[in-house]
Formats: sequence, C-alpha cells, structure tokens
Amino acid sequence: MMSMNERQRLIKILELLNEAEEIEQRKIDVSNRLRDQQGRFLPSQSESKTKEELPSRSIKLVKVKGSYGTYVVKEQWLNEEEKGRLMALGVIILLAIIF
Repeated sequence: MMSMNERQRLIKILELLNEAEEIEQRKIDVSNRLRDQQGRFLPSQSESKTKEELPSRSIKLVKVKGSYGTYVVKEQWLNEEEKGRLMALGVIILLAIIF
C-alpha cells in the first residue's frame, strides 16, 4: 500500500511529466528546413510568397524647411499601371462619344 505522502509525490511527478510533454510539443521542428552554405536558415516558401505579392509603393521624401531631420512622405495618387488603365478607358469613352 501507498501512503498519502507517496501518492501526492507520485501525482506531482506525473503533472511535471505532462507539462514537459506539452512544452516539447510547442517547439517548432526545424530539422528539415533548408540552409545555405554558412548554416543559416533559408527563407521558407510562405515568407517569400508574401513578400513577392506585396506591390511596391513609390514614395517621395520632402524635407520640411526650417527643421532639422524632419521629412514629409508624399505618395503618388496613381501608379504607372493605374495611369495606363485610366488613359485607355478615357480613349475608349472619347471614341464612343465621337462615333
């Protein structure tokens, strides 16, 4: 038979083992990730896809007169692709009105 003290110790040991298993399950497995020649991790495919999908913005920094190190960010309203589409639509509408 087990005494109450031994039973409580056993319960504590089992709880610690369960916590250790949960911590091991939370760890990320990186054993099969690709590495470069120096051993650094290469970017995963999901990270590179998100970077490629984002369109690049064209911004212009304008220095604020009378200040030290202060700039204003100005973004273009339309990028080149949108300007081209808008011009093509304008030409089509103009031709439709003429004919």
